[in-house]
Amino acid sequence: MNSPTDKTLQDGKNDEFDLESRQSVSASGSGPDEHFSKGTDHQLDKVYRHLDYRIIPALWCMYFLTSFGSSAYGNTMTMNFEKNHSLIGTLHLNSHHTSTASALYYVGYILFDLPMNLIMTKLSPQVWLSRIVITVGLVYTCYAALTNAKGIMAIRFMSGMCGAGTWPDGYGSWV
Repeated sequence: MNSPTDKTLQDGKNDEFDLESRQSVSASGSGPDEHFSKGTDHQLDKVYRHLDYRIIPALWCMYFLTSFGSSAYGNTMTMNFEKNHSLIGTLHLNSHHTSTASALYYVGYILFDLPMNLIMTKLSPQVWLSRIVITVGLVYTCYAALTNAKGIMAIRFMSGMCGAGTWPDGYGSWV
């Protein structure tokens, strides 16, 4: 019961726990590796099942919705073009405005990717993913209030900023 491993874990000191004592503990078969290997396969299977059945579908939905929101930008520009009710016609946009707005999405994403990833390490996944869904949804809702070219550029920049830290960093850190 009082092996060098137990004493080191209780004291928190590593000076008494040298290489020889590690080898003797491993040779006796009562080392930490044997302790953690009992029941681990069943527990890992349970964790993987949890990931497969609950987290992966939620991540897929988020991926679909954020991709849908990003790709809908092109559709909103030309929708109802024949009746001059498109976003291009309503806001009197030219090709320079639309291409600048498209580029500003990636500028916001790139500028805020690192800070968002640093913040992400301090928060739990449910808080972080909820923040992404809510803020991106609010920004996409602001499309309805657009009145000029500067507004669409601001919305595109903010949507890139709010979506930063999502792919691939966000899911690679927790899954």
